[in-house]
Amino acid sequence: MVKRFLEFVLFNVVICGSSAQDFCAVTVEVEGIHGQLVNRVDVALEDSSGKVVEKQVALGGVARFCDFDFGRHSVVVDPGRCGERRIDNVEILLGIEQLIPVITQPCPLQDIQMSGCEAWLRIMNDSGRPLTGARVRPTSSDEQWEGTADRFGRLAVGVPIRTSKTFQVAAPGYGYLELELNCPTLDIIRRRVILHPASP
Repeated sequence: MVKRFLEFVLFNVVICGSSAQDFCAVTVEVEGIHGQLVNRVDVALEDSSGKVVEKQVALGGVARFCDFDFGRHSVVVDPGRCGERRIDNVEILLGIEQLIPVITQPCPLQDIQMSGCEAWLRIMNDSGRPLTGARVRPTSSDEQWEGTADRFGRLAVGVPIRTSKTFQVAAPGYGYLELELNCPTLDIIRRRVILHPASP
């Protein structure tokens, strides 16, 4: 019965034909990490060889690729930047308008407003275990503040451009060390800090 039904459908499609309605094959909606539409971001459509067949600027966070050749393609959002997102195996489906939502990530140096260096610290013991609650404070008497690492031992501190700053890093049950950070140009500094158990 199913076979006869399929034969009937194919007969009507092949012999009788059908009227095609205009449709836009793919719509890409680009959102930020907080759900807002991202304006004026580049979106490219590549064929299976990696050749760019169409490129658009998503105005109001929306880019449309209404027609392209058969076969597998890729949609690339924000190509060439650190927040690049790629969606593979995109194909035209006749009569079906596809909506592809994409969430972008911020690029540290391009999307974060910086007036100096931001140092991202990961504080751990000599076995690689994160030191929850590790404390970091500047050694200069001109600054009186202290930061506390999260449960993964992570903490961010700032260093003004073209300066260096020394911080004391300590954790309960461990010794402390002094960490000097230099900021010659705008940058993200990523540093692992290892503390050793305090001497008895």
